[in-house]
Amino acid sequence: MTTLTNEQIQTMTQQIVARSWSDPAFKERLLKDTMGTLKAEGYPVSPGHTVQAVANTEGFSHLVLPSAPGDMKDEDLDAIAGGRGWCSCF
Repeated sequence: MTTLTNEQIQTMTQQIVARSWSDPAFKERLLKDTMGTLKAEGYPVSPGHTVQAVANTEGFSHLVLPSAPGDMKDEDLDAIAGGRGWCSCF
């Protein structure tokens, strides 16, 4: 699988968010079956990695804490040093 750049990941994330705002059926599928929906829509997900979509509401927000550097694998640290960025979710 091709390694994605931070810019590619950001672009895909923006596309997914924009579509979830404009397409309620897509948002519902994404929230019920994130991995299946991403795969069905052609978004690449790294093997062995799981993505779970959650939605903020008016009265509830999610705070996502990224992995700490000590929690990262050596290859992830190497990728950061090489400029790829820490997120390997797509």
